Amino acid sequence: MIHGGGHMTLSRKAVRPAQTNFLLENGVLPVSIDHRLCPEVNIIDGPITDTLDAYKWMTTALPNLARAKGIVVDPERVVVIGWSTGGQLAMTTAWTAKSAGVRLPRAILSFYCPTDFESGDLDKRRAEEYPERTMKLKDIIKALPKKPLTQYDGNGTDTTGLGWVRPGDPRSELVLSLFKEGNGLPLLLNGLPKDSINEHDSSDDDSEEDSEDSDEE
Repeated sequence: MIHGGGHMTLSRKAVRPAQTNFLLENGVLPVSIDHRLCPEVNIIDGPITDTLDAYKWMTTALPNLARAKGIVVDPERVVVIGWSTGGQLAMTTAWTAKSAGVRLPRAILSFYCPTDFESGDLDKRRAEEYPERTMKLKDIIKALPKKPLTQYDGNGTDTTGLGWVRPGDPRSELVLSLFKEGNGLPLLLNGLPKDSINEHDSSDDDSEEDSEDSDEE
């Protein structure tokens, strides 16, 4: 089970208890995972790699660990489930597992996840639904840790409509920038390179100076 959060926030604890209970009641062992969060690491080296590693663990180590507790886990019947960006990560196991020579998941179930990054949907369709960020990008970047996090719970459970985003919170503000400023794909694919940080710092400072000049006029 893979949580959403824009690849930047939330954790395994964000998966809704009602859904894990439903699986348990139907004889399915739910395993919710954490992964390294962007943008301190890019999506390929972080979330996608960690998702594959978790899947490998569930098909190899987990059956033996569960057996010691009297639980039978069939490694040939592992299903990968994800919500929002977690759904995208779930779908990547279809090709990462194959490339790694690992048995493919029995099924992949993705809820409301991004699928077509060439459509412009990531940056445009939802832009009007969300407010502008209130923090300068240089301040957001300054507040981010140097090493990747594996969880950032923010406001709790994973919900539709970005209900877990908190204005004024640096990582939440960064998620808002994905939808408002057309920087979604570069940010996820490349992380935050230093030259990009310097460029945004300059842009923010120039914008502020221009605003002050206009006020004086």
